[in-house]
Order: sequence, then C-alpha cells, then structure tokens
Amino acid sequence: MKSLAVIGLATATILGLTITAPAQAAQAAVWHHGTPKALRGKWRVKHGSPSVERLHITKSHV
Repeated sequence: MKSLAVIGLATATILGLTITAPAQAAQAAVWHHGTPKALRGKWRVKHGSPSVERLHITKSHV
C-alpha cells in the first residue's frame, strides 16, 4: 500500500511539473529562403527511362 502511494505521488509530481512548465518554441537564428545551391540544377535518376526520370531544381521551384 505504501509503494502505491509513492508511485501516485511521483506520478502527480511529474504530471504537475509537465503541465506548469512553459512551452518553448523553436527559434532559428536566421530564416532561410530558397533551395540550397548544392541541390540546384538538373538531376536524372540512373535506373529508369532517361526521358521521364528528370528533375530541374531552381531556387524556388522543382
């Protein structure tokens, strides 16, 4: 009976701390726009039809 009370008290404490803790939003140092330069260009998948499996990646479009 005593161990059940200890478990209940621990659960209530953890739940209380979780609810009252302030939520922190992720904040990036800089907001990045566009596609990285390393990914831009024309890409082709080697294991398929060469005319169908192509991508052209620009700064704002795929």
